[in-house]
Amino acid sequence: MLIHIFLLIYICVVAIPVFNINRLSYSSRKIVYVILTFLPMIFIAGVRKETVGLDTVVYKEAYYTINSKINSWEAQNWEKGFVILNRVIGSISHINVQMFFACISAVIMFGCGIFIIRNSEDISTFFPVFLFVTLNNYFASMVSLRQYIALAIGINSYTILKKDSSSIGCIKSIVIILIAIAFHKSAFVLFTIPVLFCIKRINRKTVVFIALLGFLSYLFFNPLMDCLLRVFSGFARYKVNGNIKFEGVKFGKVYMVLLIVKIIIAVCILH
Repeated sequence: MLIHIFLLIYICVVAIPVFNINRLSYSSRKIVYVILTFLPMIFIAGVRKETVGLDTVVYKEAYYTINSKINSWEAQNWEKGFVILNRVIGSISHINVQMFFACISAVIMFGCGIFIIRNSEDISTFFPVFLFVTLNNYFASMVSLRQYIALAIGINSYTILKKDSSSIGCIKSIVIILIAIAFHKSAFVLFTIPVLFCIKRINRKTVVFIALLGFLSYLFFNPLMDCLLRVFSGFARYKVNGNIKFEGVKFGKVYMVLLIVKIIIAVCILH
């Protein structure tokens, strides 16, 4: 908790001088601020103990196993991109686990940093960095390593399409998403980004349709998951552990209420 508080204070304090350096351009300020705030996060992630997060021990043991046994369970069942990254880090660091955690965090922070820099304006860069920590994404990234690597890479498909929504841009964004899927298969949901860019006009009907689709997905979540698990059989083991049941997620109803509120606000703005 103390690290969390000091990190938030540091993020706020650093913003004051960085965004008041007139000699730097707007783009340079954003880059400097993201580097100064993300470097301590990489360091903290690198020196953390294996007791930080439920899955940290799992990834630690898997790191040793992947680098010592060619046909280990993890090497056979985990996404190939993550397995290759494990082996590359292992060969460079002589299987040093702290270096492994630091390198994984650096990959995540690099992807998120690029996204923040390319999609924020000057001092507004402060808010995504601040929210990255306060919304628990930073600390979650120290637990769900594969998922956050995939996310950090895949979200930049939006960055590409924002700059170039032509056919070439779409191809580049799809390639980025495919790379993300190589680290975690759940990244296939990011294909919604190029699909949404294909919708030339977002109006009230579009918002209502998406809201209805989301609500129906909420109601029929478990049957839909059963269908998906038949297609992506590699994730079937999660069902045994009870990880796909909505009723097992705390505050699920609160999330739904917040979603409805956001939809109402969006409809009012577009009206």
